Amino acid sequence: MKIEHPNKLVLNLLMYSRLFNKREFTVNIMYVDNKKGEQMLEAWKKSKFTHKLH
Repeated sequence: MKIEHPNKLVLNLLMYSRLFNKREFTVNIMYVDNKKGEQMLEAWKKSKFTHKLH
């Protein structure tokens, strides 16, 4: 989602969600600076997570 403010500032919102059995894991990435946003998105896509259900 992109939100454009009257002063031309653009806020970008990305949401990723996944179910692990009955638990939902959600990550939100929000940015104004496109270069930093791309860096965050790249880091997120390269991340590895493990889950343990107790």
